[in-house]
Amino acid sequence: MAESPVVPSRQTTATAASDSEPPGDEVIAGMRRRFGAYLLDTFLLFAIVILLVTLLESFGLSISRNPDGADPKVFDYNYPVALIDMVIGLIVSGLYHATMWINKGATPGQIACKILVCDAATGDYLTPDQAWKRWFALGAPLFPVVLLLPVIWLNDVAAGVAVLWAVVLLITTARQPMRRGLHDRFVGSLVIRLPREPQADGRSGPDR
Repeated sequence: MAESPVVPSRQTTATAASDSEPPGDEVIAGMRRRFGAYLLDTFLLFAIVILLVTLLESFGLSISRNPDGADPKVFDYNYPVALIDMVIGLIVSGLYHATMWINKGATPGQIACKILVCDAATGDYLTPDQAWKRWFALGAPLFPVVLLLPVIWLNDVAAGVAVLWAVVLLITTARQPMRRGLHDRFVGSLVIRLPREPQADGRSGPDR
């Protein structure tokens, strides 16, 4: 019989976690569940950033120097505006993830996929320091991508490093028994499943 997870909160604690077993009766979130949450969050963030960029363009801040498409074969980047757009994207992403981890223990995508990010030792929600460090660890290589935007070949190298870092995090998460990748071990976080909803007869419902 599968064990029912204990959901940590600011009012509850769990026994200290090791790298081989979860704290208390908590159940570790699997890779598919986490990947689904990631896709949902990416879609929501993309929609928010596109909305903000569209607002900037309405004030004449277009990413292209040829916004009217006089020559459709040429797309001349307006680098200052492109840099502003990418910085806005980073700020939105940071606020989106960190504030949700601090206050709710999960982003909207993670809530939809019924998973929670908590402190591995106590079971509490992440502290502001942990939340911001976790977000930075997840996307650290993106910062050079933004800063090196005007230098095409360096920007391409930075983008390649960002992809490689994502693969490293994926592998270290998948291979670790508690699914704690480098980013989670760096800040002391753990990703668990939320409890199953009870049925009318009082038993736990199916774990989706």
